[in-house]
Amino acid sequence: MPHPARRALFGLAVPLLRPAAAEPAWPVRTVRVIVPYPPGGGSDVVARLLLPALSDQPGAPAFVVENRAGAGGTIGTEVLAKSPADGGTLGTITIGTHGTNPWLFPRIGYDPVADFSPIAVISVQPGAVAVPADSPLGSLDDLLAIRQETNFASSGNGTSGHLAGEVLRVMGGLPLVHVPYRSSGAAWADLQARHVVEGGSTITQQLARNLFLTQDQTLRRKVQEAALAIEIERRVKKDQILALYLDRVYFGAGAYGLPNAARTYFGKPASALTLPEAALLAALPKAPTRYARSDLDTALPRSRKVLRDMRLEGWITAKQEAEALAAPPKLAPATPADDDFGYALDFASQRVRELTRGGTPADLVVRLTIDPRLQAEGAAAIRDAVARGKAQGATQGALVALTPGGAIRVLV
Repeated sequence: MPHPARRALFGLAVPLLRPAAAEPAWPVRTVRVIVPYPPGGGSDVVARLLLPALSDQPGAPAFVVENRAGAGGTIGTEVLAKSPADGGTLGTITIGTHGTNPWLFPRIGYDPVADFSPIAVISVQPGAVAVPADSPLGSLDDLLAIRQETNFASSGNGTSGHLAGEVLRVMGGLPLVHVPYRSSGAAWADLQARHVVEGGSTITQQLARNLFLTQDQTLRRKVQEAALAIEIERRVKKDQILALYLDRVYFGAGAYGLPNAARTYFGKPASALTLPEAALLAALPKAPTRYARSDLDTALPRSRKVLRDMRLEGWITAKQEAEALAAPPKLAPATPADDDFGYALDFASQRVRELTRGGTPADLVVRLTIDPRLQAEGAAAIRDAVARGKAQGATQGALVALTPGGAIRVLV
């Protein structure tokens, strides 16, 4: 049901420039272009279509797109605002970053007027309301006639899609519920699939989910998550949100929270971590089971990306990045028992979250049915079998042993 609903304004801007005498047109050889949304979205596509034309100009520098997504575009826009005003940084701005976000988020880290020098309007795009092809909603009149609660997806809180949907909800008196995503691509995939299959959450949304909700992949949970995240950001400072998140996020190998992860992986307190060690831990929460200590090689490429992002953000120098890359972190020696129980602890943690519906009472005690002696023997048997099967390409093995009553004695 395509229907014009809004026009999204895309502009090009730079950090606030100060007058300077007789500077060349391009004072730098490489210009980064900050796009405050994920790859594949409207801002990203427009920027990448524009850059070849800029690059073809005589004496033009190289242009490099950097996607700095998150918080409805405020993260990337704050990066743009705080970049040096030396001609080396451009950025795309939208109605979301400069129109709605200053009202939606009370603690954004930039002034939408004072911190930027606008250059040009680069795109005015029509908007549309879309539904699956087989939807009974075939026109705007059909949409205005709905009475049951209906979800509408956007590429994030504060974006033009969010604003358009809220205007439609208020002016049409419709029972619409906003479901924010981290990108328009993920929202589009879910629209076609009719359920949450991608999603993507900010740190605040992940904190809301871990504190108050279940891990269920449903639209209802995502709506609750988004609403709680907005309320948390209104009440809690960003550094406090990050601290709460780091104290609770799962790092794999049975380690919840940064202090536990530092001791599990490196045998030291978090305050004593080196730069490469800290980068490795920062890489783990994205996929803690896949990046666990039993498969460190999988996590290292992502830790290198963490170091690169830290350099680009100005947190470390190029020299510090190079030194960290030249000295990969080494894990503290693990006892066989630690490795033997890794998957069992992961499975138990997942079941606890399911049984408590996301809550974790302070006095909760979990007793496993695993037999330590049998677990050690089972782990040794699997290691031996994998070693003997390497010639045939074997790299992994698994073993589950149950009692007649269903209690798990071995899980490797």
